[in-house]
Amino acid sequence: MAAQALVTFNALGKAKSILKQRPETTVIASDQIAVCGNTILGKPGDIETACEQLRLLSGQTATFLTGLALLSESSEQFDMVPFQVCFRTLNPEEIRTYVETEQPLNCAGSFKSEGLGISLFERMTGDDPTALIGLPLILLSQWLQPLKHIHESAYRAGHGVET
Repeated sequence: MAAQALVTFNALGKAKSILKQRPETTVIASDQIAVCGNTILGKPGDIETACEQLRLLSGQTATFLTGLALLSESSEQFDMVPFQVCFRTLNPEEIRTYVETEQPLNCAGSFKSEGLGISLFERMTGDDPTALIGLPLILLSQWLQPLKHIHESAYRAGHGVET
């Protein structure tokens, strides 16, 4: 399965699993993987794998793909948002120190851009920087904008506010 399809499939799978348990809800789900050359990187799970991933990414440009899904009983939206990161050249000691300090074991590509991981980069390129932390808020807010009117009407009706 291609990386783009995989990350979208994973996000949809998470959302459908929750929706099955709670059909009355609207579910937001996401998933992220990194692609460096022909290698797909997921969540490392342990310190050694995290160090190995960062050694691979050192001096390279990787594309982080974040799948996003918004599901309810009556609608289904999903998409994938790419974001590129150019890593600076990292030495083994700083990789080990970073991984042991920040413990990015549940993060695709073994870093947290919202923390110390930002120091591993030379530059970033993309339309939505929040995609890099695993939830593309620009796209999500665009999807949720039509719901604003529904929620405002429900609030007014529930609180006796006339329009």
